Amino acid sequence: MYNQGHHDPAPIRAISPDSLGGPMLKYIAIPGLFALGLSLGCGGSQSSPAQTDSQGHPDESAPADGGKAKIERYAAKEADVNAYIVHDGRDAIIVDSTRSAAEGAEVAALVAATGAIPSALLITHGHPDHYLGMGAIKQAYPDIAIVVASQDIKADIIGFTAWMEEQGWLEAQPQMKRKTATNPSGFDYEQIAVLSQPKLTLAGGTELTVRSDYLPSEAEHMSTVHVDELNAVFTSDLSYNGVHLWLGVGVTHQHIENWKGILHQFESEFAGMTIYPGHGPPTDTSVFATNEAYMDDLLTVVAEADSAEAAVAEMARRYPDYKNVDFLLAMSVEFQRTQLGAE
Repeated sequence: MYNQGHHDPAPIRAISPDSLGGPMLKYIAIPGLFALGLSLGCGGSQSSPAQTDSQGHPDESAPADGGKAKIERYAAKEADVNAYIVHDGRDAIIVDSTRSAAEGAEVAALVAATGAIPSALLITHGHPDHYLGMGAIKQAYPDIAIVVASQDIKADIIGFTAWMEEQGWLEAQPQMKRKTATNPSGFDYEQIAVLSQPKLTLAGGTELTVRSDYLPSEAEHMSTVHVDELNAVFTSDLSYNGVHLWLGVGVTHQHIENWKGILHQFESEFAGMTIYPGHGPPTDTSVFATNEAYMDDLLTVVAEADSAEAAVAEMARRYPDYKNVDFLLAMSVEFQRTQLGAE
């Protein structure tokens, strides 16, 4: 059950890749669009009451309430990752962009379906499942501002992209290779702007507060978004719901302890709010304790299992409804086994 001590959750509608269709729309540039950290957008909004299902959870099939601030969730198939749109029917801010051009284009189509013009795309951290779709969104909306909360996150994005190029991982998405003198058709990562203030504001007044002062956890640098007017927190990959957590390459035991500490703080800080995770459907603050327990379980299972295969099987048994066994879970088990060997 949701804690009713705060506002009701924002109306939300989940969109999957199979549910979108129709032409992509572009838009005309708006003067003053790049007032980053101050006011981005062109429409007014106020919060509106949530519609919930019989168990008190946000009803993702609830109809849009025209003119009021809403949250749209795009549930990607690849990596079971989310992109979100905060909009009022005319003005929109996108949070993350999925991992592929195809799904990024579908995020843009979802924006078009709302009737909103997106003024900014915020990338929460430097993992490719959150930023590789931004090229398609930029193609659909050429004047959109692509922003991050810190210079560190921008550096993470560029660094990860360079590494993927070296590994040959971007051959299927060559348009997302870095734009250089020898690759003029690549993506210009230097256009990513760092917010001058830790917030984005729709012209109608809805504020999105951006925080990025977290210790290294699921990623080296991470940002979250808090929309008080909508009683909503976008935790990015600091929380997962019904999807195996990424404890793979880069997530050391110290990172895990940091991560658990952040989640423990979130339990009281965001009590009664609706949580919009990086992976999986919206939920309440109980997800934080669930994620903490999952991390403890995975470390215990890895330490006790005779093989990676046995560890994966045991975690799949303990979490039978969780998605992404073959990649997120398998890679997490493999890396945590190497961590045990290093201790």
